Amino acid sequence: MCPLIVLLLLITAQVGISSAQAPTSGENYSVYKIYIRLPADQLVVDKLLVQPGNYSLWGQEKNYVYIGVSNSVKNAFLKRIRKDLIDFELFVEDGKLSQQRRNILIAHDKEKSQKKAKI
Repeated sequence: MCPLIVLLLLITAQVGISSAQAPTSGENYSVYKIYIRLPADQLVVDKLLVQPGNYSLWGQEKNYVYIGVSNSVKNAFLKRIRKDLIDFELFVEDGKLSQQRRNILIAHDKEKSQKKAKI
């Protein structure tokens, strides 16, 4: 199966697990990669995630998380993240993966597979 499809299925499963109200299609949601550099950064993320209709966890690694943000709270989210000086980047805009992001996801999947094969 194509690595991108597998990743998207995993993201969809994670969204379903993290919140019954979270959208599975990503429609009307943008996904942001939030860099966790300080414990305070994680606290901000945790506070956002208690609002499942507005925010959902799409993925998590050691130093960053992917958060789905409803378009209805996008401006408030950006204001909060900037106020707290948390580094972030837009990963998926309004549920649409750009070709560049698809390429990054495919490369990331290949890299993870190679690391697992070495172990």
